[in-house]
Amino acid sequence: MSRTRHNPVDRRIPIFLGLTLFGLFVWVTELLIQTQQHSNTMSRNIDVQTDLYAIRDKLDHSLQSMFHLSIGLTAYIDAKEGELDENEVMELLQSLYGHSHSDHVRNFGLIEGTRIRLVYPVNGNEAALGTDLKEVPEQWPAVLTAMNSQEGVLVGPVDLLQGGR
Repeated sequence: MSRTRHNPVDRRIPIFLGLTLFGLFVWVTELLIQTQQHSNTMSRNIDVQTDLYAIRDKLDHSLQSMFHLSIGLTAYIDAKEGELDENEVMELLQSLYGHSHSDHVRNFGLIEGTRIRLVYPVNGNEAALGTDLKEVPEQWPAVLTAMNSQEGVLVGPVDLLQGGR
């Protein structure tokens, strides 16, 4: 009977192949885990971005609505050539306030020169009436910018004369 001698290198080949396949399996598994984590992160980012777009659109709609309402007040003042009937203006401010449909609108006011002449609703805003905005350092730069540019200016939050922000 003849004996076949096995070469020690031949015995190592299956072990080497097994370890190589195991290493390849670990590498592919890690790659799949990283890909899934990246996909989850991208999905969360898309969800956050979608939420932010919705908030931006709601805020934009609210701001545009307020600016359009103020255009109506401006047209009224132009049509009256500055000769305003206080009762008519208060009715108009009440109507504008009622149509604002915004949680962000605390009041509507009318400024003559730099002094707050009328405000609606009056209740809760009495402290603002008659105030010269030149004397309110926190608000004056924005008021001056609006006056010079003849455009609306968005600022805030600011501490209000009548309390709150």
